Amino acid sequence: MQQTGVETASAVHQIACDRCGKEAVRNESEFHEMTSIGFTAGYGSIFGDGNQVEIDLCQHCLRETLGAWLRVKDNDADRERAISRLARRVQTIVEESGNPEGFDARRWTEAFLLRPMPALGGKTPNEFMETEEGQASIENLISRMQNGGYA
Repeated sequence: MQQTGVETASAVHQIACDRCGKEAVRNESEFHEMTSIGFTAGYGSIFGDGNQVEIDLCQHCLRETLGAWLRVKDNDADRERAISRLARRVQTIVEESGNPEGFDARRWTEAFLLRPMPALGGKTPNEFMETEEGQASIENLISRMQNGGYA
């Protein structure tokens, strides 16, 4: 038998940027764009062994201070590049294995991504295209298909 109860949890309701002082409260969109960094300094750290290091930055200060080093990924663009890469791989396979005349690798790839595959536990390849690891798995699957290793 389960018994339930109410517990109090601590939650941040307001954040101030440590650089510019801009404040954001929980129900504002800017609140969700704040970046908080916190870690414990390691042995020999310039911050001192075991010290807690923390900073809160608004999105504007984050870009102004670290923008040159930030890696901002557009997931849709990354996915589109991965699909184009798959289509090029499929085109290469067809050229190496048979007659590519009239074959539309992009159309074949888009249809392939929507078909459930036994090798993927009944899932579609499309379900794996959101991460780099998933994309690599699908590229591997296509390569195995060329070599007859697909099951």
